[in-house]
Parts: sequence; structure tokens; C-alpha cells
Amino acid sequence: MIADEQGVIIEWNHALEKINEIPKEQALGMTVWDIQSQVMLSENRSPGNLDMFRSHLQTAVQTGQSPFLGRTYETAIQIKSGERKIIQQTSFPIKTEKGYRIGAIIRDVTERKQVEEKLRESEEHYRLLFENSPIGIYRTTPAGDILAANPALVRMLGYSTAGELFTRNLEQGDAVSTYSRALFKERVEREGRITGLEAEWHRHDGTPIFVRENAQVVRDESGAVLYYEGTIEDITERKQAEDKLRKLSRAVEQSPTSIVITDVQGNIEYVNPKFSQVTGYSMEEVLGQNPRFLKSDYTTREEYKKMWETITSGNIWQGEFLNKKKDGGTYWEIATIAPVFSDDGKITNFLAMKENITEQRQAENRLQLRESYLTAIIENQPGLVWLKDKDSRFLTVNTAFALSCGRTTPEEVAGKTDLEVWPTELAQKYKADDVSLMSGKKPTSFEEPIFDQGQMKWFETFKTPVFDEAGNIIGTAG
Repeated sequence: MIADEQGVIIEWNHALEKINEIPKEQALGMTVWDIQSQVMLSENRSPGNLDMFRSHLQTAVQTGQSPFLGRTYETAIQIKSGERKIIQQTSFPIKTEKGYRIGAIIRDVTERKQVEEKLRESEEHYRLLFENSPIGIYRTTPAGDILAANPALVRMLGYSTAGELFTRNLEQGDAVSTYSRALFKERVEREGRITGLEAEWHRHDGTPIFVRENAQVVRDESGAVLYYEGTIEDITERKQAEDKLRKLSRAVEQSPTSIVITDVQGNIEYVNPKFSQVTGYSMEEVLGQNPRFLKSDYTTREEYKKMWETITSGNIWQGEFLNKKKDGGTYWEIATIAPVFSDDGKITNFLAMKENITEQRQAENRLQLRESYLTAIIENQPGLVWLKDKDSRFLTVNTAFALSCGRTTPEEVAGKTDLEVWPTELAQKYKADDVSLMSGKKPTSFEEPIFDQGQMKWFETFKTPVFDEAGNIIGTAG
């Protein structure tokens, strides 16, 4: 654009037509201040501003001097369509015989300014993210020197300031202990990016932390590596929880007791290997089934109902079952069934821990049978029969013995000593006999006087020491 000595426009090119949306034929003959009044922003279009612009321009065409001449400045304009633009303008004087003409080079820099603003906003967003991210963010040289570290990374590694961290070098091995930085460099430069790399790092005080790292390589236009940048997430708590869960899982898998987990309807969601070993059913066979398929007719419907009411009310139930195996055999188990609660207190599952007590029950039955046989043998002996512990305290006697010492039943004698049963003189003799018997460790027989229901009678007595499995004397029998 060129304006003559009166400020009238005498040159207006096609580029200005596009910028101001004013055709050349319309612009020619208009004054610069006329154009300025049309494109000036509405908020700046006051009489005072227009008068000031006209005054500066008149001074420029008369003297070649004005504040806006000889410099480049940017300003906002608003064209006829309402669109706002940013223009860059450089004005200069052109001397003539009549005064000065004014030339101006005008560029539309709206798009560039928008890009700059977006870049500024992007940089501001990155800065806010960098400063406030709960995840550590870093930038390092290919040699491992730390160029940048956000506050989260500084705290994570136990430093007070980023400046302290900048003295460290990842290649020195004081930060990373479970993978080679040389291997890291080779991989990130080959692949361009690494995601989900987990490793054990060391804090400033030497304590270990587990981290998850994402990294990428940044290169220049020639392809040379400028730096590495990435993020570090502290996953120590997660790794500890995983380790705890892994130990718990192994304990469950290797438990010597059967473990069953069901949903709130009682349908099986999990069984451990011991369950399969005891019942003969694999996990795949029982998933989704109710454990009732194991039951025999031994446990009554009322007992099952009581069990269900107990656990659904949030309490623990304990009891014994006689269940059926896959092959049709039966087995005894003692079970503890407990509800599992969510954080809000709702029952989400039921956990059953069951121990196979078949051999124990069989041993108890054999023991009861032996006791029955022993009781029958003792009771049916024609004489007096007793069994004492090592301290000469009666463990059991037959009814004849109880009657002879003035009692009615064997239970009245059990737990008593000779001194509590017989006259003192006889009791002391019997005690001495027991001591002599246990020291000699051999059976003996002799005749001796015994009060039998108040009368002194002579009995032929047979006594023997009683041994445990290791051969130690644990009492006497007679």
C-alpha cells in the first residue's frame, strides 16, 4: 500500500484486498484513516483514537516523522465479514517534492499467531502436567545424565530437590538394579518406544521400590539421538499386594485341607487340588454346581437348613459331614464355612475349609470298639479288676471291685488313690506293691488280704506293669 502526501491511497495490491476484504477500486481514493476507521476493532473505534491516528498520519506525510514509521508492529483488525485478523505492518516514508508519501508492507499473520498461541497453550498444559502429575516424568541424555525430573519423580526417589537428582546418572547403577541400562538403550533406540517395563529401583537412601517405566527416544532431523524421555510409576504397593496374593494363592493351592469357594447362591466358583484328591472330582467337573451333590443321607435336612441360616446371617458354621466320592465311596470331613464380605459389608461369597477325618473317625471307632471289648472283659471277670496310672490313681475298675470297696459303680472309684478307697494300712501296702512292681518291670502274683464289702478275705492277686509303645511304664493292672 502507498498513500500520497494528503494520505490518499494510490496503490493497493491484491494481497491487501484479501486481507482487508476491500477491493482495489474501492480503496483507491480513500484516505488511510478512512480505511483504518473501517477495520479498527469496535472496542477501539472511539473518536479520540481516530483523531490520534489521523494526527500521526498527517505529521508523517508532512515531515516524514511519526511514532509508527520505521518499525514493525502487530495489531488486530476486524473486516467486513466480522472476522478478526492479526496483521503485521511495517510503514516507511517516501520523500517527494510536495512532502512525504507513506508506504506500508502488511502481512496477515493470523494463522501464525494462532499456531503460536496453541503452542503456548500446549507448552503451558505440558508444564502443568509435568509439575502436577502424580507419575514421575524424566528426560535423560543417551549417556544417562538426568536433564529433567518432575516433582513426583524427585519425591519418588527420595530427594529434596530436582537439583540433587541431576547429580545422578542412571548408567552408574545406583538407581536401577534389575535390568541393564545398556540393554534398555539398545531396545529403546531399536524400537523407538518401550512400554510397561517393570523393574526394581533404589531410592536415595537405598530402599528398593518397584516401578513401571514407559520411555521413548527423541531424535533430531538427521536421526541422531537427542535424549530419552519417559514416565515412572511407583508400583511398590501393587507388587507387594501381588506378592501377598501370590503367597496366599500358593497356600490355598498347597493346603492340606479342602478349600471350596461358592457364590452367594452356593454355586461353586473354586476348589483347590486337595478337594479333587479327596473327592475324585476335577475343578472343571464341579464349577457352577452346588456342593449338595456330595452329600450322603447321613446329614439331615434340618442340619443343612441350620447351616445355611447360620452362614447367610453372617456367622461361621462348623460341623461334620459324611460325603460321597466320585467313585461311590464315602468319607468323613470336618468343615468350617464362613461368609466373605465386601468393603460395604455385603456377603459376596462363602468359604469352606474342610479336613478329611475319615482315618480319624475310623481310629475313634476302633478305639471305642476296643474300649467296649475291654469293658466287657473287665466286667465279666469273676474277680476284682483294676487299671492304675503311674501315680497309682485308678483309671478304671470293674463293678465287682467297686462293690468290694463300698462303692456302687466303677465311676465312683475312677480318679481316686488307694488311700481314698482302702483302710490306711492296706492302702500303703498296695502302694508299696505298685512301686516294687514298676521298679522290677515284671508281672508278679501272690496271695493277700482284701476287704470285700466290709469283710476281710484272702485273694490270689496277679499284677503286671503297663508299657507304652516306647517301652516306658505308664501304670499297673491287676
